[in-house]
Amino acid sequence: MLEQFGGHSFFCMLNPLMAFGCLFIIALLTAVYCYNNFCQIFVNGKIRYVKPMENLRFQSKVTDSKNHIRASTWKLNSTLFGDIKTVRDLTEYVVKKHSSNPCFGRRPNFESAPTWNTYEKMGNTVKAIGSAISQWFDSSHEEQQFIGLYGRNSAEWFSTELACGSYGLVAVPLYDTLGQEALVHILKQTGLRIVLCDTVAQTRKLLTLTQDQLTHIIIVNKDDSEWESLKESTKGSVELVTFDQLVTIGQKNPLPVKNPKMDDTFLVCYTSGSTGLPKGVIHTHRTFVHAVSLAQSAIETLNYDQTIHRHVSYLPLSHIMEQMVISVMLVSGYQVAFLTTDISRLLTDLSYYRPTIFVAVPRILSRMYTDTIRGTGGGAWTTWLFNLAIQKKLNEQKRGIFRQGGLLDYFFFRKIREQLGCCVSLIVCGSAPLQAEVLEFIKAAFSCVVMEGYGSTECGGLVTATLPLDPNAGHAGAIVAGVTVKLVDVPSMNLIVERDGMGETGSLKIVDRSKHIFKLSQGEYIAPEKVEQVYATSPLVTNIYVDGNSTGSYIVAVVVPDLKEVCRRFATHLVSLCSPAPSSAQSADEKNTVTLSQVKAIHLCPEPFSIANGMLTPTMKVSRPAVRRHFSEAIAKLYEQK
Repeated sequence: MLEQFGGHSFFCMLNPLMAFGCLFIIALLTAVYCYNNFCQIFVNGKIRYVKPMENLRFQSKVTDSKNHIRASTWKLNSTLFGDIKTVRDLTEYVVKKHSSNPCFGRRPNFESAPTWNTYEKMGNTVKAIGSAISQWFDSSHEEQQFIGLYGRNSAEWFSTELACGSYGLVAVPLYDTLGQEALVHILKQTGLRIVLCDTVAQTRKLLTLTQDQLTHIIIVNKDDSEWESLKESTKGSVELVTFDQLVTIGQKNPLPVKNPKMDDTFLVCYTSGSTGLPKGVIHTHRTFVHAVSLAQSAIETLNYDQTIHRHVSYLPLSHIMEQMVISVMLVSGYQVAFLTTDISRLLTDLSYYRPTIFVAVPRILSRMYTDTIRGTGGGAWTTWLFNLAIQKKLNEQKRGIFRQGGLLDYFFFRKIREQLGCCVSLIVCGSAPLQAEVLEFIKAAFSCVVMEGYGSTECGGLVTATLPLDPNAGHAGAIVAGVTVKLVDVPSMNLIVERDGMGETGSLKIVDRSKHIFKLSQGEYIAPEKVEQVYATSPLVTNIYVDGNSTGSYIVAVVVPDLKEVCRRFATHLVSLCSPAPSSAQSADEKNTVTLSQVKAIHLCPEPFSIANGMLTPTMKVSRPAVRRHFSEAIAKLYEQK
């Protein structure tokens, strides 16, 4: 045979590039076949199956056409709440049902292992807290007493709230970003006499605001160097006790739990509005337990077979969202871990605790997306492969297959999964809608169900949630079971219910808060948060705030650049950086944003927005009134210079 070809192999006569191409195609087809059939065997992969919903086109129904009221088509699946009427019932249920399970955990430092309290110990602590605090009140008074909760997320914080529910007390969360005037307003309006504080520093702050009103302050983490001086300065005016001392008092003098009525007040959550002082939202035992049952029902639709779930609590407990999340975790007997220090070391704690349920806000998920895109290098070949991997994962998920540990997972998404510990099986995102490309990336990268939700403090946290296998992005999902939604016209923005309806599927789409939307001089309405989400996907942007007014013909922005990315581009793309004009609207152009929604002037700010400087809310959304006030002069100059 070789002699027929002059003593040479047939393959040697072919173009070497063609031979390589043939071998590459054969290898690629073999890899795809193995991936689809055997990957779970040879790379220890995991596959979860989620049953597709029966019909994604009818996610809500009209119950009152005249008043534009719609309700859910979901069934309230949860059967746990037949006998649970109050928070006291809820606490007793979880303690009895899951007594030996690990409940709350925290590491004293990053070098130590966490200490876990069981559900039984948590229940005993709740009774001790309630017994001790109840002794400080006159039992002859029929009025409910308010207890302040001031500090970072902790087992002590949440146990004290549960104690309020079991002993007829009212929990009032406090948080720093409200400002001093707002804190004074809350203290006076609720008549707070007893406050749980996380640190000595927070105690000093409260005492500077009001000392005559407070009678007892409970301190969770006392600093020995400041503790004695604090006690000396408050002697005779306010009684200071540590949390451990409080528990000891309650254990030595136990009191029976009370039987609150369903319509008794359990919680007052203060929300910061755009103007004026914060408003207190009242939650009764009935509304709180009902909200927990709705959230539990939404989670149960997934039918995951994982027996132990873990959640890392980092979103502020002063907001209703995190309270709902922890309550659902407790009902199911899951583990809740708290941060070792603060949110600056969030990824360290996440990689250590390896949560199975990750509750996030768009800012965090968008940051993961931009960091990963930056890591690909931006080359055409790597970008094409990366997008191909995402589409492959999404196509599987449309069929209800959530494969983890395959070849694509190992080569493309392993590093980002390691940031969260490689165990995430459900991601819940609230606070604001996600950009479509960010949502698709997160679904593919973690190969799990991603549920977006919309809620409000007034509704107990949850109003709508996306269905598990809904492939569409850009909406807030279906109305959850047990909730009704009334749509109203906003004529000033040309939004008419009769004409616009609820969309093809009956899901709810959030444009923006009506108070945030502004009109340009051309008469065009701009939803600033939607524009910010587009620009926030750029690796160059750490924070962005978009503003405009009816006298201007364009929108402007305050931008905090990403220093690392700017330095990297200076080193590799100096020529393009010296010609900023073509790239200033690149992100918006790529997302097909209309011209009027593209930022025309930018003020650069070196200091990142944070909760500490008041530019972010506790749920990490841009605090628009605060940013507008702080940068008012800079924004005015942007219009003068244009």
